[in-house]
Amino acid sequence: MSKLGYTVDFLNVGFGLCMTAYPTQDRFPVLVVDGGYDRPQQYIGCALSLEEHLSRLGVKEVDLMVSTHPHRDHIGGLARVVEQFPVRRFLTGLACAPHIPFDKGSTGNMAAALELLRGMLERLHGQNAHVISVTGTTRIRCGRAELTITTPANTAIVRRDKALTQCGKAPNPAAFRELSNTLNETSLLVSLNVNGAGFLLPGDRNLVDLPRWEQSIPPCQVLQIPHHGDKNHLSREAVEAICAKTGVVSADTHGTYGLPSAGLEETLASWGMENILYTTGSLEKETASGIRFLISGDGALEQQWIDCK
Repeated sequence: MSKLGYTVDFLNVGFGLCMTAYPTQDRFPVLVVDGGYDRPQQYIGCALSLEEHLSRLGVKEVDLMVSTHPHRDHIGGLARVVEQFPVRRFLTGLACAPHIPFDKGSTGNMAAALELLRGMLERLHGQNAHVISVTGTTRIRCGRAELTITTPANTAIVRRDKALTQCGKAPNPAAFRELSNTLNETSLLVSLNVNGAGFLLPGDRNLVDLPRWEQSIPPCQVLQIPHHGDKNHLSREAVEAICAKTGVVSADTHGTYGLPSAGLEETLASWGMENILYTTGSLEKETASGIRFLISGDGALEQQWIDCK
């Protein structure tokens, strides 16, 4: 790799999502998008937590951290990193989290996720980090990496905020299910471009009804398949608009929530995608700790596996 080489890692965090990006040689500034789950004791096999990955790289601080949405399999690892590493900038679509009574019943997981967000924001403000609430389309740089981050239509945000209010007033299983669904719908859409190579991370956002204003996103080479490989969150029109020939699926090997979808590879191939990669290495057995993309100075991509511990 040249001195302008850049690395993008999609970590095997089990059923969750985590991406890091950094200059291959200097490893600063570091960009993090989502962090996987918050219980490292749940990691088995080849799974690799974000905090351990950053420690292996010798990272001392995170320049830019992005949370697509506050579900525990996305925000949990971020909360752990904020406890151990200084963070300069934090981007989120939800810059405040109402206190919702926690219990160990069916509402516990969602309430715990919001408590993680609350704790994160308190620590970030204590570090004097720049907390940025994303509205509309936000463009920001992290070294040579250029990010375009978009929120969904305002109707989805209104529905999410209504669900948050309802959970605060009457925290019950139905209210929390509605909130969970709206958090997926309001995932930030993260477009990353380095040296001309493009990556698109939609979190758990459904891209079936990709609006025209989102179709202006620059074509990319690599697409993180939304919602852990859920083919119902993609359409032929969306795949053709995005133009990616490589898809990355961040899930686990246990079929959690029935994901990745059966027939995912066949469906995506019929829509023109040529290469489907799993952060676990394979669907049947964990054989890797993640997927690494090395980007040369002219934007050429080389794919490798992150070796198991």
